[in-house]
Amino acid sequence: MGMSPGRPRPRVPWLLAPLLVVAGATATQPRRVYGVLGGSVLLSPVLPPNKTVKEIEWSFSAGAGATIEVAEFGPGSFKRPDPKDRFKDRLEMFNETALKIGALERGDSGVYGARIKLYPTLVEDQSFNLSVYGPVPAPEIQHRLLSLSTQGCNITLRCWVPAGSDAEASWQLGSSPGTRWGQLCEDGQTLCLAVAASALNSSYTSG
Repeated sequence: MGMSPGRPRPRVPWLLAPLLVVAGATATQPRRVYGVLGGSVLLSPVLPPNKTVKEIEWSFSAGAGATIEVAEFGPGSFKRPDPKDRFKDRLEMFNETALKIGALERGDSGVYGARIKLYPTLVEDQSFNLSVYGPVPAPEIQHRLLSLSTQGCNITLRCWVPAGSDAEASWQLGSSPGTRWGQLCEDGQTLCLAVAASALNSSYTSG
């Protein structure tokens, strides 16, 4: 008595499982780094313990522009694939693994990638998102008293800097981040405070 053939079982490509694993993995976000125009900045990769670095390749990408290789680190060696690129002589190797960028320019803002090759065959990729800002002039704190009573007062504090600067103001109460009795006003720069009488001697800092 013969058996009737059933429906053919669909074959799952053997690459499906690895593809699903890769698709579900979360890409590591670049570390945020800030620099001041004309100053210097240090990009330091985090290295796994008990591993020896064979080589580090540094690359740079600004927005939608092409990614270029800017430096190669080896044991006791520092190479510049194109010494005439936009960085010229402003790049240095620091502590064998970190990339130092000097005389920062606005065009240095972008993503720097570090491809780290470790003995014997490990490879790690890390990246840094550098933002270069102009120097911040001395700010001026402007205050305005809205109301005053025996229970406390309502005031506003504004951190003013000249137009065209790249400054972003943040506020803190004493040495603790955040403010206990205030919130940012609608303009996003002025701090609106309702201060109780017991806290009239509190110190607010803008940075």
